[in-house]
Amino acid sequence: MLSRLIKKPIQVGPAFAKKAYAGREQLAFYQRLRQALPNCTFFPDIALAALIKPTAGDVRLLRQQQRQLEGRHLAYGVFNDVLELLCVIELSDSSAKPEERAATLSILQNASIQCFSWECDQLPSSDQILRAMSGFTDIAPARFEPAANSVILPDSLSRDSVSAPRGPAAFSLHMDDLLALTPKGHVRTIYPHVWERIILFCNEPRHLEQYLSSLSLQDRGSQRNGFSEAVLLELSDVQNANARFISTPTRKRTGWDDAFIHR
Repeated sequence: MLSRLIKKPIQVGPAFAKKAYAGREQLAFYQRLRQALPNCTFFPDIALAALIKPTAGDVRLLRQQQRQLEGRHLAYGVFNDVLELLCVIELSDSSAKPEERAATLSILQNASIQCFSWECDQLPSSDQILRAMSGFTDIAPARFEPAANSVILPDSLSRDSVSAPRGPAAFSLHMDDLLALTPKGHVRTIYPHVWERIILFCNEPRHLEQYLSSLSLQDRGSQRNGFSEAVLLELSDVQNANARFISTPTRKRTGWDDAFIHR
């Protein structure tokens, strides 16, 4: 009787709450993908049916192909900046059925879609992703047609003389910035491994600063040959451009001096 008189407390607040879309490991792998392929856009947990459509002319066969696509998902779809599919990434674990995985890979192969596959318990590092997917590293961002009310700057105005507006995500250098800073491509041509590391770290300003600074250190047992003046100028331009994305002041660097050119 007493229990009937005691009223249960009324729930206060919303009945639903948002949850994290990605776990810690998934987020870490996503960041590695962004570092390795800064010019690409990644869509996680993408349905295979969003990427592939049946082509059968027969209605019965068409429905059969649609059923083959239902319920199949891929870890990531990799796109360029106009959302053209470049490739897909599949991550498998011990719970995945081998026959289902084989069927998905067969569908992708039939549709001529390149697939990169890794095990969930052996996810690659940024360097490994960069080596495996090196074909997509130098993809130039697509150029959209200018709007009717946009202003086209004359060629006489340099990139430095005009402060072009950048989106809210412009917290680091991008591929077009690197190409503009190194128009003659001395680093890309003579030191491709250095260029790959610059691309790898370009969206992490502090990491890029540390890497570029490490190039000026004599930390090997043998004497380094050093860089040519043209290469040093490009590295210095990249380092100076990257410095504006580092908010807190760091120790003053010595710069690329003549001593390093001949060491």
